[in-house]
Amino acid sequence: LPDVIDSRDLDRLGLAPELDHTAKVLEGSAVSAGTASGVARIVFNPAEAGDLGEGYILVCPSTDPGWTPLFTGARALVVERGGVLSHGAIVARDFGIPAVVVPHATKLISPGQTIRVDGQAGRVILERCDAAEAAPLAGAATGRISEAPDAKLAVSLVEREGAAPPAADGPASSSGPAASLADAATGEAAFPPRGTGAATGEAAPSAGAATQEDRDA
Repeated sequence: LPDVIDSRDLDRLGLAPELDHTAKVLEGSAVSAGTASGVARIVFNPAEAGDLGEGYILVCPSTDPGWTPLFTGARALVVERGGVLSHGAIVARDFGIPAVVVPHATKLISPGQTIRVDGQAGRVILERCDAAEAAPLAGAATGRISEAPDAKLAVSLVEREGAAPPAADGPASSSGPAASLADAATGEAAFPPRGTGAATGEAAPSAGAATQEDRDA
């Protein structure tokens, strides 16, 4: 619900507000004087903030005493709710940093965006959005892993089976499920050494048979 319910706008009560995401200047209320520029860090829970770095602009819905440690590295504060006697405004003045109250600030400001907070006029100027600061790693964002060639995939599976991958400059020994995976990658079947019964289709003479012939002789 909005902070103030207007009887002339009851039809929109409970609906999401219409926000202008193309605006370059966000008008609000000044609660701590000064001006500062920095990279916006949007935080909803101080316990999950992690390492925000130094010289950032703290952007959050509101603050309470649990947020105070995050003020030590902040250049300015932007909150969605509060007044001159709210916790964020008082602590911002204690730390000597500007603070502005801008409704829906966490939706209008992008993470990693460079912004300028004017605590005199009560406005936030959106300067630019640094892709390196705002975008996470592509793999983490999409959950996709780049596809590797079949040979590399086979080598990876061979290593997982506990066998050594095939040498780059020579034929690989073939044995067990690991060899089958390597053969599948190269398109070649593994054959036993030449001269064995499996390769020639002939049974190799046993040691006992050779001994009997020598005895007859």
